Amino acid sequence: MANTRESAVREARKLKEALLDCGVPQVSIEVMLGRPSVYGRWNSQFVVASFAHHTVSRYNANNKTPCLSLVKRGRPQDNLPGPLCNGYGGFDLIARIITLGYANHSGTGGPIVVPSGVAKPRTYTIPRDSARRYTFGWEFEGGLADVDWNREYRNAKSGKKMDFHEFMARCLNGTQQMYDLPPRAHLEHKTWAPRRKVDRRGYSKTKAISQMKKYR
Repeated sequence: MANTRESAVREARKLKEALLDCGVPQVSIEVMLGRPSVYGRWNSQFVVASFAHHTVSRYNANNKTPCLSLVKRGRPQDNLPGPLCNGYGGFDLIARIITLGYANHSGTGGPIVVPSGVAKPRTYTIPRDSARRYTFGWEFEGGLADVDWNREYRNAKSGKKMDFHEFMARCLNGTQQMYDLPPRAHLEHKTWAPRRKVDRRGYSKTKAISQMKKYR
């Protein structure tokens, strides 16, 4: 596969269709260069699992995407350049496709074995500290207050309404549909780095998969 912006946009368009097919209210393609890798920077992933994080933010009616700029630019002052995710979900119920290259969302962790969506091999091993290549990582707004994910939101373009739990599940389902992944090919942050990170607020891998099945 050519590692060009054009190839990344083509893949992003396919992902957009999968996300919409799984009920995501709106999808925006905003592809940018990923982090440097031997596979290039535009389209350098081999996705074998979905990955979910939260941004540690609170809902603000005047700014429904408080961490969008952060996940794109990163925190260079902390030696953590962006992008920090492959996909981003805001309180506006828009799923944004940020990069098909490496993103600094996972950090150190693993190795971990995930089931395969194809007959052979039946499993994939994500190597230690290498989840950026093998997982499509989402950053979702919120994570500080239960009410922020339980509240019903409305997407301005489509008019669709749903709470944030449903929105997150539909984003993850679209990702799994795109890359032909079985439900258990999903990671929460504590799954990958149990001694260093916590999962999305109120979530575990088991709950995440249950929510994904609920809205599949």
